[in-house]
Amino acid sequence: MKFYPKARMDGMESIQMEPCYMTQHFKDREDFCYHRHVIFVPRDKNITEGPKRTVLSLSEKYHRNPTKPADKDVAERVFAVAENRMTLKFHYDQGNVSANILEFTKPPVSELGDRLTFNPAMVSIYQADPRSPAMKNLQLFYILQELLKAEEQSLFFVRSMEDEVHVHNHDSMEKSPQGKMLIQKMPTEKAQIKSARMENCP
Repeated sequence: MKFYPKARMDGMESIQMEPCYMTQHFKDREDFCYHRHVIFVPRDKNITEGPKRTVLSLSEKYHRNPTKPADKDVAERVFAVAENRMTLKFHYDQGNVSANILEFTKPPVSELGDRLTFNPAMVSIYQADPRSPAMKNLQLFYILQELLKAEEQSLFFVRSMEDEVHVHNHDSMEKSPQGKMLIQKMPTEKAQIKSARMENCP
């Protein structure tokens, strides 16, 4: 599905929704995000609709923000939901052959309340330039807080997009006599297509 990005609040240019994944492309967003990819847990082959699908992982990619230093400008944000990990990959700084990476292990659910605590063992840090000053625990704590909020917000956007696509497909089918005819005359073929897609999930 393609869209006119300037007509949308989220700047979405296109979306591809499949049983096992969803991919969105954006244009001219203020946060520089241009790509989002979500991987879902495959549903049972006999279930085509129902409760929201479980998210395995979610990744977002960002264009370079020229107002920030490259080593502090996020290039990719990855939420490995099923593994309780969150990763920030930064843009390459000039002259470097690698980029900074921060990987956090999410705290237990019982600690995700108002009294979130930080343990240095929760984070793995790779600094492309070993001469750069080490990040302080307070800085890492603030980044962890921001990531937890960002994950929740991104998952909300994914759920909203699922609803929007479902409504769009439902309305299109109701307005199309040909679509109704295909559903009535070819239920077996439609089921086979869905089954084949499920078996070929990435």
